Amino acid sequence: MKKMMVTLLAGVLLSVTGVGAASAFFHKSLFGGSDEASVDSNASMTEISALTVTSAAAAGLVGPGNDGGLGTGLYDFDVILGDMDAPVTITEYASMTCGHCQAFHANDFQPIVDNLIATGKVKFIYRDYPLDNVAFRLAVMGRCLPADKQPLYTKQIYAQQPTWISDPNNDYFKIPTQIALDLGVGQAELDACVANEELQNKLLRARKEAEGLGVNSTPTIFINNRQYRGDRTIGDITRFINQL
Repeated sequence: MKKMMVTLLAGVLLSVTGVGAASAFFHKSLFGGSDEASVDSNASMTEISALTVTSAAAAGLVGPGNDGGLGTGLYDFDVILGDMDAPVTITEYASMTCGHCQAFHANDFQPIVDNLIATGKVKFIYRDYPLDNVAFRLAVMGRCLPADKQPLYTKQIYAQQPTWISDPNNDYFKIPTQIALDLGVGQAELDACVANEELQNKLLRARKEAEGLGVNSTPTIFINNRQYRGDRTIGDITRFINQL
């Protein structure tokens, strides 16, 4: 299994590059007349499990080309977190072995959930852009779970990344596997799914297509089809959305 994944990823993965300067697009605010950020610092924490989760495939939202694009299309493995009628779509490309991605999910994602996703302003799509073979296998494992469990898997993988990525025996998959099992998938089912070459190839195809969109580092965020290059704080992201 490990040898097959190494072969699949050979020549595909790119090195991490820096994030560019912020850019703004001046249009009428989607959230009101002002371009200033509107953030409730006292917003109560919303559990991921309490949010609406939509499988793009199950909802019949995938076009004939199964083309993820820049939010203009969806892959059949896409999971949409939040209200499908939300006016703003945030798409994150991330690698589960990426420290910057872990910091975003540990420090900045919950305020986005509380202020933007839970309030119906934003829907969120997480897409894997694995930077190495470990991240690729973890991405495949995540897609083996039911759609409503995938955001919880992603949350827990990043929350526990400092532990599993520092395993003294380099057993990077022990904790992630247990996370997947605890979320309801059986061991035999998980093993068969992780070995599924069709699923592997779908994720690799999406990764390759992401490069065509300008993705070459993680996390890379698109907001309503525009690549976001600013700080990943709730204030800056909200300000950018208001300027769209």
